[in-house]
Amino acid sequence: MHPEASPLFRLVHSYFLHGWNPGKSLLESYQDISGKEFHALYGYNEYEEKIETVCLSIPDDSDLREVEKFARQAFRSEIRSEFSCRFLFFICQSNSFHDLCVTLMKESVKETLVLLEPPFFIMYFPPPTAPQPDIGLPGGYFLAPLNTDHINQIAYYWARDINKETVTDELLAVVRSNISERPSAGIYVEGGPENPVAWSVCYSSGSIGSLHVLEDYRGKKLARALMRHLVRKIVDCHGISPYVVVYADNPVSNGLCISEGWTKQPMCYTRMFKSCQ
Repeated sequence: MHPEASPLFRLVHSYFLHGWNPGKSLLESYQDISGKEFHALYGYNEYEEKIETVCLSIPDDSDLREVEKFARQAFRSEIRSEFSCRFLFFICQSNSFHDLCVTLMKESVKETLVLLEPPFFIMYFPPPTAPQPDIGLPGGYFLAPLNTDHINQIAYYWARDINKETVTDELLAVVRSNISERPSAGIYVEGGPENPVAWSVCYSSGSIGSLHVLEDYRGKKLARALMRHLVRKIVDCHGISPYVVVYADNPVSNGLCISEGWTKQPMCYTRMFKSCQ
């Protein structure tokens, strides 16, 4: 891996190496005449078998002509045909060349993909120190992993949170994978229902997500407890630093990340494309 690759690029690559994404992944490298290394990382949607993430690592002092040559190679026809028909997350390490790569990417896909502005998501990373200690829960509550009996409940609230009208089979399959294959956590009421009143999971990309607290149980710092618990669990058990992606217009989640000392990724832009077809 190129020593100048951004923290985000190294992080995403590490998840693929650890097998957290059970779908395909592809890492390609390119070296210019001066010896600088460029990398293109393609992450696949594990259910649709389509490319969902394109992550480019480009040294900041690169020659513009070499960047264009690399970007055109990264978006070549056989790769382009694999792009997801719905959403595509594009990440460029270097702010200096991001706009050029966006232009080339839109040109290469013949305007079948559109850049959605402003960015819908904000990416946060925890401090580079040891994970913060777990916080105590209010009396009568306890933490435990989720299990497959909770799939329907979590899928229902996830669909509602992302404005989906129905819970699809695909969404149920994603939730099942998140619960059964990666770290998860729920908060339960002692002597209460078997279903959790708050929960969060880890996606196949390694990000913490689907954080939800039922309305009657908010204001008790349950979301903060879940986040700290999952971060520590992922770091201690898997040796990987997690990250969080939240909606830009969600002040509560953004406020939680900021209050926990998490920072926005400063070296990369993230853009979301949606198909016109």
